[in-house]
Amino acid sequence: MKKESFNFTNFDPLDRSEMKRLMAGSGNIYCNTGGNTWPCYHATLTECTDICADIGSCEGCAQFP
Repeated sequence: MKKESFNFTNFDPLDRSEMKRLMAGSGNIYCNTGGNTWPCYHATLTECTDICADIGSCEGCAQFP
């Protein structure tokens, strides 16, 4: 059986409203800008998303349990 590979580099970045809907429980929040992942230490995913979007080239934030 041949393994499938996925190319995740051809996806369009999410807009601000789409990023705000990416809520997944409570825990660590990480954002991605320009291909670099960094932890966000603000209280909510919305705050981190706003900060990431203001930095520019934000590819999204996610919250992990």
